[in-house]
Amino acid sequence: MNCLTYFYHRFISLTVNCVPLAYLTGSSGDRKMFERLPDPLVSHEIPVSRRIFRLNTSMHENGWYKKNSVTIETYRSDKNDVFSIFYVSICEGGPIEFMNIYTPPRAVEEEVNEFLGTIALRADIIAKIRKSPTFHIVTSSSNDILSTVETMLDAKLCGYLEQNHAIFDHNLFLGREVKTSSSVLNPNYQIKPLSVHHARVISDLWAADMGLSEQGAANALRTTTENILHRPSLGVFFKNQENPVGWILSYRHGAIGQLHVQPGHQRQGLARLLVKGICQRVYDTCGVAPYVCISKDNAASTKLFLSEGFAQQPRNSVRIFFSIMDSTSTYA
Repeated sequence: MNCLTYFYHRFISLTVNCVPLAYLTGSSGDRKMFERLPDPLVSHEIPVSRRIFRLNTSMHENGWYKKNSVTIETYRSDKNDVFSIFYVSICEGGPIEFMNIYTPPRAVEEEVNEFLGTIALRADIIAKIRKSPTFHIVTSSSNDILSTVETMLDAKLCGYLEQNHAIFDHNLFLGREVKTSSSVLNPNYQIKPLSVHHARVISDLWAADMGLSEQGAANALRTTTENILHRPSLGVFFKNQENPVGWILSYRHGAIGQLHVQPGHQRQGLARLLVKGICQRVYDTCGVAPYVCISKDNAASTKLFLSEGFAQQPRNSVRIFFSIMDSTSTYA
């Protein structure tokens, strides 16, 4: 199969207060009121316990996304519950490649389903998801919303997820406070921010590891370039070499990733120092530690992040999955 593999993360969280705007007709024919609030949720209104949604909004407030790429819509129901969606487009008004859906913990199932069907996964949003070469959602909720989102999304994408076996589990680990470093950097190495001209080296290795097509490699380069341009990234450099021998980047959805140390430079604590460094930068700016998604069979990374205070989330409340997107997908 000629296709591009990409993480397709999802998050659905919980929240608090806001104000009014529009009536929508529910699928049952009943009138369900969801008022579009004039002011979107901001990070300080979101409990730290719902840290991924809080992290994304803080990233937006700190300019860690491309200009005009983020939309935050906040609604209040007729039961006075506040819902919100946060989505990132490839370009203004273009394909959507990441979404967070925020639902209040006290909301009943019927109310949540109505919000998902009529607002979060409405026709214009689905149309923009269809056009994106990659799409990510991270779900994390006390409500069992994940299966509902999967069912609705698959139906609105005409069975794409099921037909392409597009849902896969990864383990999600939430960061805690940044731990004091006991590692000492070998004087032959230097850790500093990556530059955009390093994107090609990093994405080429990423594409080779994932077995991506030519179009997939182009999308990987775009993602890597955006990660370096707009969010924290670190590289480790050996002596005076131009290209890094190790690196770590931040994704648009708030996770850190692409962690890699070249053979010949491993087992010197470099990966640990990269993790510590980027976690400190995210925490200092956003007030929330980042998270990481790790393949279930990656024992080495799991051990590293657990030792750095990351906490694995319960399988019944958080699942990570990715989508196999057609290699011919393009973006505006």
